[in-house]
Amino acid sequence: MKKRIVLVLVLCFLMISTVFAHEDSSGNVRTSQSQVYFRPEMRISEATDPEVNRGYPQVAYNSNQHEFLVIWDNYWSADFRDIYARRISNTGGLDAKFTIATGADNDELIRWHGSLTFNATNGEYLVVYMVDALDDQKHWEIWGRRVAWDGHWNGPEFKIFSWPNRGFWSPHVAWNSDRNEYLVVANALDTQTGKWNDVAGRVVQANGTMPNFHFAISSQDQALQPNDADVVYNPVAIEYLVVWDRLRKGDIYGARVGGNTGTVVNPPGEFAIDDTNHSQNDQKVAVNSRGHYLVVSELNDIDFGDVIYGRELDETGRLIGSHISITDSGADYDPNVAARPATNAFLIVWNDWNEVDDGGIGGALWESSKDVNPGIPFMVTQLGIWPASAAGQSEYLVVYNKWVDKSNKIYGRMSWQGVNFLPLILR
Repeated sequence: MKKRIVLVLVLCFLMISTVFAHEDSSGNVRTSQSQVYFRPEMRISEATDPEVNRGYPQVAYNSNQHEFLVIWDNYWSADFRDIYARRISNTGGLDAKFTIATGADNDELIRWHGSLTFNATNGEYLVVYMVDALDDQKHWEIWGRRVAWDGHWNGPEFKIFSWPNRGFWSPHVAWNSDRNEYLVVANALDTQTGKWNDVAGRVVQANGTMPNFHFAISSQDQALQPNDADVVYNPVAIEYLVVWDRLRKGDIYGARVGGNTGTVVNPPGEFAIDDTNHSQNDQKVAVNSRGHYLVVSELNDIDFGDVIYGRELDETGRLIGSHISITDSGADYDPNVAARPATNAFLIVWNDWNEVDDGGIGGALWESSKDVNPGIPFMVTQLGIWPASAAGQSEYLVVYNKWVDKSNKIYGRMSWQGVNFLPLILR
């Protein structure tokens, strides 16, 4: 009996010690309040010959195989870029890299700035990206490719956005789990005026066909210049939420798009998410299990400098509460947000230039309708920039760029939330 009690006390001590540990010899990090555990950093992009710069990593979670897919750009030269990918297990195992889209030995056109989402019904990803179709680095088109979960291509590339006197930039995509189709959004630039014209959207069916033409989600207003759009699908509301900023004033706006109709829900049409007097940009959006959205953005505060703010919206797009102050260090940029399935928790990550001279990735947890502000911010990693994140069942994967040996490479850190307690039986 005494031995069992001693064993229980030892186990409890070890668990408590783990909760309040900060870093061990392997580089594992845990913060006591947030209770986020990060595994050692892993290099995701493999070496190439010649060695090249990589950029703009993005990541999606495969809920069928319980793994992640990371994509990134390879900058072979100023005139040639393509997109690579790598599968990562939920325990950090790395599969071989493979090509998503390239013009090598073919048309030699630039392909870059990809985004992806996982289709759990078909067991595949849709990856969308910019293509320099006219070979002038001006009239960018948006193309897509379906990629099976194991990395092979499910058919050829196909064109999604193309329009005379337009360049389409920075696409994002969300999967509609109710209709097994996608909404792709992109920023439409008027190539004659050099100004953003609107946020465009197009519904893509699971087989890659598009029966309807693309449409304007935002107002078409070059005085306000809507751009930098992001999109998420909300199965609770059977709607998408698209968010963007107005370049002229720096306000954050959004619009709901019906999951069954593929059109903007009107009323209300587009609506203000944050129209304070501060300049805001780089907004991202995620949705949790109850159908609540978290929109995060970079805000230029007169007193604090660049900080990360958030706004919560319910499933109808109604704003809840006031601003969520995520950081106040004055040198924070490029936020990203991911929501854990079947929970109300969000992980927010950002570039933190205040802590490290060469940059770093900061993070914080926030729970919908529970916390006024997130827990104490923590460092995900030092010397990283341009973070993106995705959430699995019990872990997050944060991916980012890191300058190592005279070139940018793709790295990542995997985490999971909470502490696992062993069931103990006293006899």
